Amino acid sequence: MSTRLAGAVLVSALLIGCGVGSAGRVDAELVAFANLGAGTTEQISAIIRTPAQAAAFAERFEAEHPGGVRRLEADMLAARPSRSRVLLGFTGLGCAEDGARLRRDGTSFSAEFTGGEGTLCAAASQLVAVFAVDAEDLPPDFTLS
Repeated sequence: MSTRLAGAVLVSALLIGCGVGSAGRVDAELVAFANLGAGTTEQISAIIRTPAQAAAFAERFEAEHPGGVRRLEADMLAARPSRSRVLLGFTGLGCAEDGARLRRDGTSFSAEFTGGEGTLCAAASQLVAVFAVDAEDLPPDFTLS
């Protein structure tokens, strides 16, 4: 595990209830969270249905965080992505956030990173959150933002 990730905050298996939208409540489980430290400002979101897609999502961070994404990938694989259990992955920028919740606005889903309020940072950190959702709970035309 890299030195950068050794200090990263990782959270798994935290049950989160998503906000109510036009199609009703969607329960989501935060299965992976990482504060990877300084990194790209690129915003990424992904729908992950297979172990290969989980590996590809984690590998996006490998160049800037060598070896530091193994736990992230392991947590995603432990959540057993499949056609019936979809993982929704998001990145964002923050400082001292230590968790996230899935937000819903109609058919659009996004991550809201939480914690670390009032913390001053010299540089933004790259945050990654991955949620598991039952596919049958997602609207057919859902999007990630």
